[in-house]
Amino acid sequence: MAPDVSIVVPCFNGERFVEQAIGSALAQDDDLEVIVVDDGSTDSSGAIVQSIARTDPRVKVCVEPNRGPAHARNVGVRAMSPTSRYLLFLDADDVLAPNAIPILRRRLEREPGLGAVFGSRSRIDHTGTQVEQAPVSVSAYFADDQGVRRLDSADEIGYWHFMPVNPISTPGQCLIRVSALPSGEVFDRRYPPCEDWELWLRLARHHVIGVEHHEVISYRDHDASASKSYGVMYEQREAVYGAQCLVITPEELQRFKAAWRFGLFRFDAGLCLDWAQARFAERDLRGSVRFLLRSIRYRVRYRWAVLRREPDIEVGPT
Repeated sequence: MAPDVSIVVPCFNGERFVEQAIGSALAQDDDLEVIVVDDGSTDSSGAIVQSIARTDPRVKVCVEPNRGPAHARNVGVRAMSPTSRYLLFLDADDVLAPNAIPILRRRLEREPGLGAVFGSRSRIDHTGTQVEQAPVSVSAYFADDQGVRRLDSADEIGYWHFMPVNPISTPGQCLIRVSALPSGEVFDRRYPPCEDWELWLRLARHHVIGVEHHEVISYRDHDASASKSYGVMYEQREAVYGAQCLVITPEELQRFKAAWRFGLFRFDAGLCLDWAQARFAERDLRGSVRFLLRSIRYRVRYRWAVLRREPDIEVGPT
C-alpha cells in the first residue's frame, strides 16, 4: 500500500526511547511510512532502528553525520514517498497516543482549507511515568494592538496565536498537509532548538491551523531534552522574533511589539516563578532563588519595555 502519511523521526543517541517511539508510530495505521534519520548516533540506536526496518517494510532508515535535528528532519522530508499527503515530525523520545494520526487526518480531510492540525499532549518522565496529564482543551495566546490575551478551546488559530508563545510543545503534536509546506528547506537550521516554532510561524502566516482537543502524544521530559537549555532557548527565541521583523507590515507593528514583550519577558517571568516553586519543593534552595530573581527581573523588564514602547524596530514590507 502506498503511504498516505509520512512520519519523520530524527534520532541521535536515542537507544533508550527510539524503539517505543517507532512502535507508537507503526501502531497508528497501515498506510504510512516511518522515516528514521540516524543523526550520527554513537550508541546502539542505529542498530535498533535497522533491526526494526528489517522486519517492517514501512520503516525507512537514512544515516547522516551529526548535524542536528533540523538537518535530520529536512533529510527525512526529502526521503518522503511522493504519495504522502500528510507529514508528522516525531521526536525519538516521544510516544504517539493510539489513534493520534487518524484523529488529526480526519480533521484535515474534513477541512481542506487547513494547513495543519495539532492536538494536546501529556508529559512523561524518562521512565515513561506520566507527570502531567493532557489538558482538557488546548490554550493559546493571541496578540493584537491592545496586547496579548489567553484563549481557551479555540478550534482554529493563526499567525498571531503563534507569535507570543508557541502553543505546540513538541513537533509530534502536529500533522501537516504536505501541499502547505513552505518552499525550500522545511526547518531553518539557524534557530536551534527553536526551529520548530519558526516553522509554525511561517506555516501559520499563510494557512489556518486546526486545533483538536484530544491527547495525541506523550512528550518526554528528561535531562537531555533540548528545552532544558534555557539560556540557548531564550537567545534563539529572540533571534526568531528578529527574523519576523522582515515579515510583518507597518500595520502589524503594534501587535508585534505586544507579542515580543509578552513572549520574551512577561511569559518567562511566570515560567521562572513556576520553576522557582518546583526547585523549592525539591529542596533546591539555590536553584529556587536563582529562578525567583530571574522572574523578578523579567517582570521589571516587561514593565520597562511597555513604558518605552519597545522594541524599537523597523519592519519589512510596506
